[in-house]
Amino acid sequence: MTEKYQVESIKEVPEVTTTPAPDKEQIRKLDQLEPQDLVPAEFANIRKVIGQIKVVARKSDGHIDYIITDGGHMTLQQIENRFTYFDKETLAKYPELKAGKNQYARPLVHGSLSEISPDIIFGGMFETNPALRGKGTGVAFQEHLASLAKKLGYKFLAGYQNDAEIARFFLKRGRYLLEELKDEFQGEFQSLKKQESDETVFCTVKFLNPEDVKKYVKPERVNTNVEDKIEFKEKVITLDNVIHKLTEALRRVEDGKEEKGDRATLIEIMEDLNQILPQKERYNLPELSEDDDNLVLNLKALLEYLKTKFGIIIREATPEQLEENNVL
Repeated sequence: MTEKYQVESIKEVPEVTTTPAPDKEQIRKLDQLEPQDLVPAEFANIRKVIGQIKVVARKSDGHIDYIITDGGHMTLQQIENRFTYFDKETLAKYPELKAGKNQYARPLVHGSLSEISPDIIFGGMFETNPALRGKGTGVAFQEHLASLAKKLGYKFLAGYQNDAEIARFFLKRGRYLLEELKDEFQGEFQSLKKQESDETVFCTVKFLNPEDVKKYVKPERVNTNVEDKIEFKEKVITLDNVIHKLTEALRRVEDGKEEKGDRATLIEIMEDLNQILPQKERYNLPELSEDDDNLVLNLKALLEYLKTKFGIIIREATPEQLEENNVL
């Protein structure tokens, strides 16, 4: 049954409950943020937000876990059934949310923030109450967070999303994929890469200074639309998989443990990838033969070359071309 809440015409000033941060010699930028500042003014204008808006937070060195609530109530079962990342264990860490027998303050949004470099604030978790999705809650929070991050002196607001559907929300609001950034700047985002080892996730970056877009983003990727970005990421994932399979198959051949068809398939796939490259970028291939004593050396040299042309292959190839070679 859908819950109904009475709308209050006047919203009270947000309150905050927080644990004190430990003493430390070096204060990070994020430590200057007061949790109550996380509440966007726009929340007061969202029709389904009722009563007093509060923030419950846990602060540690360069990190904040937060829950923003309103005057509504939810049972434990309702919270666990409706949220994906909010459960009994989370509630146990926030006794301040208790509002009576099996009643808890209604979370509007919850999440976490970390300073992972002097220039990057990382949103490790963000989830809106399902009852408020499509009402502007998530958009208002993310826009407000970007404004706060810029005022604190960060250059980038970053995070990762587990799938394309979640990534769309962030990409629609101006973020770029990590893979769209120029190679010479990838080193600035090592701390972001370390947040998740799974390369199939969508690492996304919002530039808090708009003039940085042209500086950091590959020219051909500037102002690309959301579906183009999703396709781009899917091509990266596929080519990564192809390269991994080629490496494994080549190792089998080199170790004398090859499977039937390995040599022929290696030759075919690598020749196809080489042909995808523009004429002037192609490797000067010797004639490849399964019976050639130098086949392994030639294929190893070709594979290493193709790795250096990864970005060009992604740019030139269609998803179908890459998928056709994802067969080993």
